[in-house]
Amino acid sequence: MAKHHSHNHPPSVCVFQIGAAVDGVLVGVVIAGIPNARRLAEKREIIEITRVATDRTPNACSLLYARACQAARALGFRRAVTYTLASERGTALRATGWTPDPELLTHNPHAWQTQKSRRAQTVDLFGATVPLEPKRRWWKNL
Repeated sequence: MAKHHSHNHPPSVCVFQIGAAVDGVLVGVVIAGIPNARRLAEKREIIEITRVATDRTPNACSLLYARACQAARALGFRRAVTYTLASERGTALRATGWTPDPELLTHNPHAWQTQKSRRAQTVDLFGATVPLEPKRRWWKNL
């Protein structure tokens, strides 16, 4: 996954992972887990899609989001949440029925700074550069 994801390292914990293949070749993966946000995790009915990575095969993202929602519903979850960078269009999310929150989330846990040090606009984690820009939250009822 680290090879194909544009800006994040693979998560260390998940509820499930689903791969998409074309002619026996893996072209994408989706990873879902319990939400990082404590208030969302407490409800125990929300699953968070934490990563989607593809090799840019057409419609692979849409397929992975749709299959992840089906799997989450089968496991008893009622809602799904995911996040994109503000600069990302969210085409696959819109195509599979997700709704964006109208406001951007500007809090970024990687964006800390002190008086002595100022953090750069990106941070390198495990070989992946994580942009420090606002995020958009997306919701889907399952």
